[in-house]
Amino acid sequence: MPAELKLWRDYLFLTREMGKCLEKQDFALFLELLEQRERLQGMIEKAAGGGGPTASREAREELLVQIRAENEQLQIRFRAFSQQQQHRLNVSKTYDSLGQLPAGGRLDRTE
Repeated sequence: MPAELKLWRDYLFLTREMGKCLEKQDFALFLELLEQRERLQGMIEKAAGGGGPTASREAREELLVQIRAENEQLQIRFRAFSQQQQHRLNVSKTYDSLGQLPAGGRLDRTE
């Protein structure tokens, strides 16, 4: 198996694992895998331009279709994760500001 094809398979694996990290809300591991995937992308570019044996076009295209599908799912999961984190932050800010109201303060009027 050409090195390029193995690297693409590793890229697909990392993409899938990144999605799992978002489901588990493990953002630190998500970022680590993202960095690994970026390094792997550089390795793929070197392997493709290195003049060595390359993967067949069909095999490469098949993997790219899978990677694109996984990337779309990853983007959906990331948006959901991001929205959930933003909601939690907004709720936290709301409760933090409630403690700053003077006794008997009203929430329905501005000053």
